[in-house]
Amino acid sequence: MNQRMTNLQPSATPARPAPSPFSIRMPGQFICPDGFVFPNLERAVHRHLYRNYIPSLMESADRYLAITGEPGASKTVTACDASLRFGFACAHLPAAMLASENEGGANATLKDFFETVVASSAATRVRHVAVIDDLELSILSSDAKTGRTINTALLTGDLQRLADRPKPYRNYDGTVIPVIFTGNDFTQIRASLLRDARTTSYVHAPTFEEKIHFAFHQLQPRSRSELVFVDKVVRTFRHQPIAFWSALVNDLRLSRLDSLIDQGITDPTIAEKTLAQGTPLDPDLVWHFAKTRADKSRRSFL
Repeated sequence: MNQRMTNLQPSATPARPAPSPFSIRMPGQFICPDGFVFPNLERAVHRHLYRNYIPSLMESADRYLAITGEPGASKTVTACDASLRFGFACAHLPAAMLASENEGGANATLKDFFETVVASSAATRVRHVAVIDDLELSILSSDAKTGRTINTALLTGDLQRLADRPKPYRNYDGTVIPVIFTGNDFTQIRASLLRDARTTSYVHAPTFEEKIHFAFHQLQPRSRSELVFVDKVVRTFRHQPIAFWSALVNDLRLSRLDSLIDQGITDPTIAEKTLAQGTPLDPDLVWHFAKTRADKSRRSFL
């Protein structure tokens, strides 16, 4: 009998399976532990999760919640953290992963994703929600230039079937795994996927009052003069998205790190203590960083 010759030695231990490419956060593992809550969006997420595990509602409930809104409005972060606060684990799939040059490749990725979610729920005995973000950047979206490909049709068909009874892919207790889509604009996605009885649509548009509260939450003014100053800054840049204020705080923190670098201090323990003291609201720095970011934002959309 002919034997295949090889110079490779047998492995003493079996190879470890490749890690899952999908991110799953368990309850308590918040993206923003001290995150700001948008009450209306939070309620929309909780309502969607709730009706997908109530026995008398889950079979007829819309499987999908589609959240749209301006870029940087904290749609995906809020969807995930709101789910975690409701006791669900959050499985995250960037829609960019739903791309393939091979026919049916995106469908295979979607299948792997949901099978991973099912297995995780069974292992942890925790209900899971699937969050697919930037949906309009996936092959589901089409326009006059790209048209509709066979992969677009195949993936749309699979997602529509997931929303129809009997609904496949269940949590450990037999309840439906709800799905949340997030994105900026779904007008180029096939209407049949987003129709009533499959998808509940929600437009997340933070109010000016919410932006003020969020900015105050991020900048943490500590005195009367700082309160007045932050209020003026927020009103000046009131048209900026929610993410603008988080980025502004990061700019201020990096400025503090720059001062440590200039002093030759590279000890991370000292850096942590310095940052833990809070970020002083130097008016000149705040105005400088805010104006710089606003200018960058305007240029990026030209």
